Amino acid sequence: MDPIKYPRASALLDQVVNQDLLNLTTNHLMSWQQGAGNFGALHFHACWGNSSVLQRRYHGQTVSKAYVLMNGFTQLYDHTKDDRWLWQAEDLVANIISLQAASGGFFHASGPHEPTYVPEKTCPIAQAFPLVGLLEYARWSAANPKTVERIRITVKKHLDWFVKEWWLKGTDWSGRLSSGGFCGVANQDLVVVAAMARYAEVFGDDLYYRKYGKPTLDLLLSPAYFHEAIGLFERGDKPNFTETVGYHIIVLNMLDEIHESTGDARIPGIVRRSKEALFDSIYEGPDSRLYFAWGAETDPNEKTKILNWIRQPYLVSEMLPLSQLLQKHLDLYPDAKKQTLLHRLEQTIPAYIYADGSIPSALNNEDPLFMLTGNYLGVWTYTINRMGAKMKSPPEQPIPCVHRSSGSMTWKTNQQMWSLELDGVRRFAGLKMNPMGVAIGPDEQLDGADFEALDRPDCIEEVESPLS
Repeated sequence: MDPIKYPRASALLDQVVNQDLLNLTTNHLMSWQQGAGNFGALHFHACWGNSSVLQRRYHGQTVSKAYVLMNGFTQLYDHTKDDRWLWQAEDLVANIISLQAASGGFFHASGPHEPTYVPEKTCPIAQAFPLVGLLEYARWSAANPKTVERIRITVKKHLDWFVKEWWLKGTDWSGRLSSGGFCGVANQDLVVVAAMARYAEVFGDDLYYRKYGKPTLDLLLSPAYFHEAIGLFERGDKPNFTETVGYHIIVLNMLDEIHESTGDARIPGIVRRSKEALFDSIYEGPDSRLYFAWGAETDPNEKTKILNWIRQPYLVSEMLPLSQLLQKHLDLYPDAKKQTLLHRLEQTIPAYIYADGSIPSALNNEDPLFMLTGNYLGVWTYTINRMGAKMKSPPEQPIPCVHRSSGSMTWKTNQQMWSLELDGVRRFAGLKMNPMGVAIGPDEQLDGADFEALDRPDCIEEVESPLS
């Protein structure tokens, strides 16, 4: 069969992002289900080039993705009234609660550092995202009141542990914090603040927000972290390092969550300024397509200008939520020039959506692994948000068997399995339903896995980076 070559020159957004894509990405997600409310994945982190979970033979769950899953399941139910998604949301709650340690923290809360069985060896953002997910369910109109009470108990126990473990802890670089904060990294601490603010809103207990969340927010909105002239936030874990463009997704979304829960009057203006600044990070690549920069180079002492935009690795999966954030901004503050720029940038998205409903995490990375394995969860969320009330409940159907190559590396995947080859030799392979089901090397086998089935592709794909 003839290969599909990416980027696809003629792909249009409305022709690609539709009900068919929602069906595909939903079934891609469900192909990774390993138990009730339990979804595995390959926890790669393209921003930092981390794929170490392969060597640890792990592709099981991490509750740091719970907020994304809960948001998706609740929207699917709200728009389709299909009880499958109500049950998935309830199962997700039960699974998160089952992962709470006696101390109060969560197991499996470390993303690319999984598997993690000691909550104290994780980080604030990975511990806080499942809290935000639980509270998303607790404030949901379809929530079971008895389940909501279990959530209250779980979140309170977690926050009691969390503040003892993390309050004013800081990082190895910054040392202990003085006025507020947990690890002192902007995007991470804002997720914690959002969880505390949401807990106060849902359950009427504002102790954690008043004592810990509000002082942290005051610090993060101060000139020490927010540089109004350039519209970017300092990251906080090393000197002269603003948050990457992609991490501003978390920063801005959590600020919106905090404002919704607290009404803090400082937040809307800061969010508006930051979104305006993100338009400045859009640039034209050598392929004449538009991309977001990876991050900004700033002067260590002068934060009124950006010295240079750091372009590589090319963000792709982050393009999906970033474009939706900026469209919401333009809905409130119309600007014809910016709207034209955003529409043009959005046409880069369908050019890279693969036949299994995933999209590259990053392009032009030194390791093509992040181009080939694909990020399906971001496409799922993007499509749900874009479809809204127009969506229908996705039917159950298998995903295609895909062979995807770049240079000497080939990724193969189907409903049950995946493999990664280099120069035609299998280096890793996995059985999705088994959390530790990762084989290393060309000869190792796994019970229940017929890796030869991966040699019967429904689709062959070839990917080129913008600079190739």
